[in-house]
Amino acid sequence: MLVGAPLPRPDHAAAALALAQDLIDSINPVLERWATKVHPLGLGVGVASGTVTVGTIGSTNRLDYTAVGTPVNLAARLCSAARAGEVLMDERTAQLAANSRVKRREAMPVKGLIGLQTVFELGAV
Repeated sequence: MLVGAPLPRPDHAAAALALAQDLIDSINPVLERWATKVHPLGLGVGVASGTVTVGTIGSTNRLDYTAVGTPVNLAARLCSAARAGEVLMDERTAQLAANSRVKRREAMPVKGLIGLQTVFELGAV
């Protein structure tokens, strides 16, 4: 999901974290209903902030509004690393959100980026 484009909003980081938490809270009953011991289900979310390029891409038959840039890739990598029920975020999002539930985690390698990346998580309510 893209927060802060095409219309900018000064609280985009806080809004994205609230949206991520709402998504997890809303989908958990569905996942619990359909999960089995053989096929456990879960949802983890990754959030990153920064400058991206947004716009329509495609052809006259199919147009998509999308965003491209390092924050998009970082959010996708954090999403892949997040365990069920976790919201992981980059340092910029943690700074901008100024949320007391944000906790620093151990730095981790992120595919496509050099060195260890500082990662934060949204703690329990």
